[in-house]
Amino acid sequence: MRSISNCFIVLVLFLSSIAATAAVEEFDSAPQGWDAVMNTEGNQDFGFRNTNECGLGAGEVGGSIFRDTVGPAYYALPIDPITSLDQPFSFSVYYRKISGGGTLNLGFFNGPNSGAANDPSSEYPPSAFCFHLDDGAAMYLFLDGENRRNRPSTGVNVGDGSVHQLGFDYNPDEGSFGRVTIYVDGSPASSIDIDSALRNDTINLTHLGFFALVHSSGSGPVVWCADNLAFPAELVAPPTPTPSPTPRPSTLQVVQRCEDFDQDPGWIGVNNRRITPPCPLTVQNYGYRTSNHAGESAGEVGGRIERSSIKNYYGKVIEPKTLDDPLSASGTLAVTSSSGGSTMIFGWFNADTAKEWRTANSLVFRLDAETGYFQVFFEYATGTWKAGGSPGLPIGTTDFRGTGTYFPSNGEKHDWELRYDPEGAGGDGEIEFTFDGSTFTVALAPGYREEGATFNRFGMLPRLSSGDPIFVYFDDITLDGEFMNFDDDPGWEGLRNEGPEGTYQDCYIRPLHDFGYSADTNHAGDATGEAGGLIWRIEASNPQNMGYYGDDVGQLSLNDPLEVSGKISFERGSSDAATLFGWFNSSTYTDSDSGFPKNFLGAFVEGPSRIGFYFRPAYNNGAGQRGLPDEGPYIPPDSITRFFTIAYDPDGAEGRGEMTISLDDEVRTLELQPGVKDSGALFDRFGILTYHNGGPDVEIFFDDLCYSALQEEEPEPTFTRAPSETDTPTPTASQTLTPTPTATSTPTATLTPTETPTATSTPEPENISVWRLR
Repeated sequence: MRSISNCFIVLVLFLSSIAATAAVEEFDSAPQGWDAVMNTEGNQDFGFRNTNECGLGAGEVGGSIFRDTVGPAYYALPIDPITSLDQPFSFSVYYRKISGGGTLNLGFFNGPNSGAANDPSSEYPPSAFCFHLDDGAAMYLFLDGENRRNRPSTGVNVGDGSVHQLGFDYNPDEGSFGRVTIYVDGSPASSIDIDSALRNDTINLTHLGFFALVHSSGSGPVVWCADNLAFPAELVAPPTPTPSPTPRPSTLQVVQRCEDFDQDPGWIGVNNRRITPPCPLTVQNYGYRTSNHAGESAGEVGGRIERSSIKNYYGKVIEPKTLDDPLSASGTLAVTSSSGGSTMIFGWFNADTAKEWRTANSLVFRLDAETGYFQVFFEYATGTWKAGGSPGLPIGTTDFRGTGTYFPSNGEKHDWELRYDPEGAGGDGEIEFTFDGSTFTVALAPGYREEGATFNRFGMLPRLSSGDPIFVYFDDITLDGEFMNFDDDPGWEGLRNEGPEGTYQDCYIRPLHDFGYSADTNHAGDATGEAGGLIWRIEASNPQNMGYYGDDVGQLSLNDPLEVSGKISFERGSSDAATLFGWFNSSTYTDSDSGFPKNFLGAFVEGPSRIGFYFRPAYNNGAGQRGLPDEGPYIPPDSITRFFTIAYDPDGAEGRGEMTISLDDEVRTLELQPGVKDSGALFDRFGILTYHNGGPDVEIFFDDLCYSALQEEEPEPTFTRAPSETDTPTPTASQTLTPTPTATSTPTATLTPTETPTATSTPEPENISVWRLR
């Protein structure tokens, strides 16, 4: 970001509150301090790009944005919150719609609440003054804190593929109670006067930037770019310096403290063990049935399928297939009942790797249901946990929640066909899915076919995360030319799908964490005993569910060199799950509006579903200035032990500070931006803590750690020796002076020394790794 230059002044004079103190973000490099929240997760893929689609020079924001069923999802600059409509606010930006027909919102909004509308039937969150770009039409949108909205039914067309300059101006002194005017290419396009109720109502605008709508049905994407965002500089407060650390006694030094977890290390846990058995019962009851819901005659497969984190499935054992093989299947289905939060998948999968959401080695379609309705998706995941697929298909027969993308769960029969062509999409591989006569395609991401997947089952399983049941049946299936009408039991293989083994306790219940010292496991290290477990992503609005497990390391800062090395084993990682590992502050670990708590430096285990998971360096100082690279070393949840290091050099990057992270042989560096180190951060814990943006779970373990901590310097040893004849004694508490007469009556002294030790010790050298004594 930079102060506005003369060449830009003419571009923003039409905005009442942007004057010579304006700032312009030109995006010639990744902007600092911006919050990136779920913008590259699930279907979303937008943020900073090193591209020039808008034609204003390399570097811009953009990508593809969906109206999605989960959120919030945004990429935006935190601002001094606007809580009153008595002040003016404005911005301008260059925008281009590249393709698609979805919805993008850009402007002022409330970041943490942008994914949670007060009215569940509305996709609009409380508190927003912004552009609403719907199918290429630009229109204003504003909402108060109670989610009352004002939006015109039509707008100005800016979806023609050209670059347009958009301006948004709120002036409290125009009209009776204030006026919003939007500009397109420098000219007023439309305006509206606000009323007294809105002028005096609650508002809380915390961010300026780009956000997705969240709704019970998805749509999109729209592919877009934006550049040269101008706004009043005073909206962005200078970072608040972190209080200086308490002067450190000279006896304290930074050492490498080592822990092999062969015994309980006595680390501090907060909200880290929240599971109290007995856990809720999951009841699976699906497989071969003699009923007739889906087909032409009696006999089918299906039943009650309940979401669960414990592996269960019912499928035909097949000769292994890969992404180099053509695949085809078709049949009929009927959903007879569904509950809120129920999901199942059907297609090709691998029984050996079906352990989380999304399912590695799968090519399937998905029924995602609520009470009384279901939606259809299709998707894939490679053997390296990299995933892709469709949004909710726009083919529903009901207008549930104002959309046409849901079907009623009333037993109606539906036809489906799922095909995969390895030579499609120019050799990348392409999936084609037909449902009730409507056909859709998705190409595999470039390179994913080569990464590969292996399928050894064909059939059904639930989404492997806790949830509710759906009742669904399948019949008259043709699999790679083989027809099955299920007149007889097909003898498919089942695991925990019915009977006594289908009823079990499932303790993977969000948001109940289960991590800390683990005495009886050996995932990461050379011997039993390690730290880790089950960790959920937690919403920033629910600090009572956040937790950590860490060692008291004294009071460290960004002026200290910090280093950790050890072993890590990633056992389970649901798509879009995340956790944090490193140095943090026990007083501010819940203070977050973008996922990262203030006063954090370490590793971020997370990644968009199209990638899987990264092991990335990340920091957030005490003033909320964050840093996170777009990529990092790749870490799949494959239960393999890997060696890692995280190092912070306060003198690196010309004194600004620099992080270096490694995972086996892959290395990534991250330079701190100017001012981050000076604003400061304080760390008093080292360990594992939750990431503060709601979502799924990881199961991860650490062992054989050596990490930086403050420790009292060992005092210099005191030595005692026998006196020599030339010693002049000085009385001490352990010595006695006794006068002894001599021939000349001159008094002398006899020294009675303390006991001479039989062994001596050598002081420890500095920077030695100190293993914890018990």
